[in-house]
Amino acid sequence: MRDLEPHNLRYATLIHPSVRMATSGPMAAHIGADSIVCANSVLSVNVRVGDHVVISNACNVSHDAIVEDFATLLPSVTVSGFSTLGSCAIIETGSQVLECRTIGAGTIVGAGSVVVKERL
Repeated sequence: MRDLEPHNLRYATLIHPSVRMATSGPMAAHIGADSIVCANSVLSVNVRVGDHVVISNACNVSHDAIVEDFATLLPSVTVSGFSTLGSCAIIETGSQVLECRTIGAGTIVGAGSVVVKERL
């Protein structure tokens, strides 16, 4: 990506029109550069999404959650409040991350999983 910097190229952040998210005030959700939020997803208040993140269709990211750079949420993932997904984490289809959980950098959570441990 640094190869693109001398060419003054900018990254696009794409948010599907059907996405529901907090967009104003001090509790607005923040979406980083070159991130994609797909159809029918919901991002609650005070959500922080890093750069180069993919949030697929029908995901729900609850209040005060953090999704770090290069993380991927596949379709129908639920991330509960105050949870953190580390850089390059992949949360596969239909998985649920319970409240106040931390998924470490590079961790892959298999399809249909429920994360109950405080740290992975």
